[in-house]
Amino acid sequence: MNESNQKKKQAQELATNRLMVIFVYVILLLMGMTRLYRYMITGSTFLQGQRLNLIFLIAGAAAAAVCFIWAAVQYKKRTFRKDKLVTPLFIGICFLLFALSCLVLRLDFSNGMNVLNVLLPLMAVLYLIYLICERRFFTFCVVCAAGVISAYCSYQGAHERLPMAILAAVLALTAFIVALTKGKGAERLRKALFGKISDRRFAVVSNLAILAAVAAAFFLGGKIALIAAIGLAALLLGTAVYYTVRAL
Repeated sequence: MNESNQKKKQAQELATNRLMVIFVYVILLLMGMTRLYRYMITGSTFLQGQRLNLIFLIAGAAAAAVCFIWAAVQYKKRTFRKDKLVTPLFIGICFLLFALSCLVLRLDFSNGMNVLNVLLPLMAVLYLIYLICERRFFTFCVVCAAGVISAYCSYQGAHERLPMAILAAVLALTAFIVALTKGKGAERLRKALFGKISDRRFAVVSNLAILAAVAAAFFLGGKIALIAAIGLAALLLGTAVYYTVRAL
């Protein structure tokens, strides 16, 4: 019993330390991207900022690829240790976030920094949810958050409205199909997305509702898109309250 409690305490400390590292990393990444963005929008340093962005993008993507290959090799050799604070997979995800941030600034020159100011803290919050909440709630949060951002982009008529709508639709459709699929072949994937659930009605209905809201916001736009964004945000908040009360 004491050994079990000790392992549980070590797991909690590891999760807390990783969460702290992620939040500190996101803050530093936002500070660095803000500085790089200023280089990119200032006339005297415009070309220098563009070159730095391209160098950082290539270097970050290459480093992420190396770390993921390293992690895959460790998995294959069964030497991957989940009890370590920093693993090759963890480092690879950090490099991938760095590369994606550079890519966002490069693709959306006018509004990229605003996108990062929302997406990076959101990813940190989702990681917190992943650590402390049920798997099905985490999956719902990821899909619903993508739906809210997609609907809001459609309302604003932003450049990201099409890729965000595609991303949200793919996530919702994937979760919807996995929740409906029966059989042992889909059991591992269903467990990875939703954990151990006996009632799949919420997963089916919620993802179908998110898919419908994203489609309505994208094709109709205007006030319908704003209503869809507010509705999805209210659904996310209500579900969060439900799971919080349930955990007490």
